[in-house]
Amino acid sequence: MKKKSMYSALLSGIIVLTTAQLYAQTAASATWGLVSEATRTPTTTGNITAQVQSPTGMAVSAYINGEKGQRLSDTYANWPAETGPQAGRHIDYILAPNSSDEMLITSLSIGMAFNSSSACKVNISWSIDGVDFNNIVTDYAIASYGTNNSTVNYSFNDLNLFTPAGKSLTIRISPWVTSVQADKFFVSKNVIISGFTGAEGTLPLNFTSFDAELNPTGNQTNLSWTTANEVNTRTFEIERANDSGAFYTIGNIPAKNTPGAHSYTFADNHPLAGMNYYRIRQLDIDGKFTYSDVKSINNKLGVQAISLYPNPALQNVTVAYPETSANGEIKIMNTQGKLLSSQLVLTGSTSASTDVSALAPGVYILFFKAGGKSGCSTFVKQ
Repeated sequence: MKKKSMYSALLSGIIVLTTAQLYAQTAASATWGLVSEATRTPTTTGNITAQVQSPTGMAVSAYINGEKGQRLSDTYANWPAETGPQAGRHIDYILAPNSSDEMLITSLSIGMAFNSSSACKVNISWSIDGVDFNNIVTDYAIASYGTNNSTVNYSFNDLNLFTPAGKSLTIRISPWVTSVQADKFFVSKNVIISGFTGAEGTLPLNFTSFDAELNPTGNQTNLSWTTANEVNTRTFEIERANDSGAFYTIGNIPAKNTPGAHSYTFADNHPLAGMNYYRIRQLDIDGKFTYSDVKSINNKLGVQAISLYPNPALQNVTVAYPETSANGEIKIMNTQGKLLSSQLVLTGSTSASTDVSALAPGVYILFFKAGGKSGCSTFVKQ
C-alpha cells in the first residue's frame, strides 16, 4: 500500500511537514556473513537491531577456508533419517525495529548446501513471538556441497513479514535429511534479511494471516484473515475461483483503515462442488490494490452434482439435480455476488427450468439447495 501522501506548505515563513514526512520509510537490512567467528555477529543498516545467530541441536564445527561458509554439524554427529524438520534442530536469526518503529521484511537471501549427495531439505519459517511459526517454504531441497565446493544462494522475495513496534522477528532455518548421514554437515553463509522500517501507520498494509475452512456439512466455507497497518485502505473484496482459474467477487467488507492489527471474517454460503480457490483483494482509496495468498478448499461434503443445459443459454436454463425430499430453491447471482433471481424447487422433482432471457450477456452462477442437497455451477448467457 502507499504511504500517506506527503506535502509541505510555507506558512508565515515556517515549513509545515506532515507526519508521514517526519516518519518516512527507511530501508533496513541485517547480514550474517558466517565465514568467520567475527561474522557470526550481524551487521545492520537502517533502524533495526539484530542478534548473533542462534543454533539449536547443531553446532558450528569449522569455517571453510576461502570464506566459503560455516559447517554446522548435528549435535549427535550423525544425522538420522527423517520425514520432516525436527523441533530440536534449527538456526534462528532474530532482528527487531528500533524504538517505536514498525518493520516490514520483504526478502531473505541465504547461501546453503549439504556435504552429501543424499537429499537434504530445509524448512524456513518466521515468528513474531518465537513460539508460533509460519512457513515460508517447506521441504525445500538444497544443493550438495561437493558439487561445486561452495554454497548455492537461495532468495525468497515478496515476503511481507510485518513486525509491530516493540516486537522482534525470528527467521528459522530447519535442515533435515531423508537418510542416515554420518559425519556430514550443513553449510551456510551470507544470510541477508531486508525490508524497511517506519513509524506506526506509515508502512504498507500487510496480510498477517489468511485461512479458509469448510464446515462439516460442506455447505459453507468460513474465511478469516488478519491485517496490520491499514493506511489508505478502503475495502476487502473476497474472490473465488474453480479449476478454471477465473476469479470473481463473491462479497466485500469495508476496511477499518487504521494502524494496528485487525481481524475479519466472511462466510461463503454457497461453495462450489469440488475445488474452491479463495483470495482477498485489498483495494485502496486511490484505486490501487493488492492480493492475499490463495487458499484452496476441496468440497466433497454435502454437495450434489447438478447439470445445466443449454450452456450457453439464450432464453431458459434447465437444471437437473438428484430427486428432492423437500422444497428448496434455485438462485442466480452475478459474479459480484448480487442476487438476481430465485425460484421454488418442488419436493420430488429432479429438474427445473428458469427464465434467463432478461439477463445481460455474461457469466452467471446458479445455486441449487433443497432437502439437505446443494450444488452450484456457472453458465453463460448469450
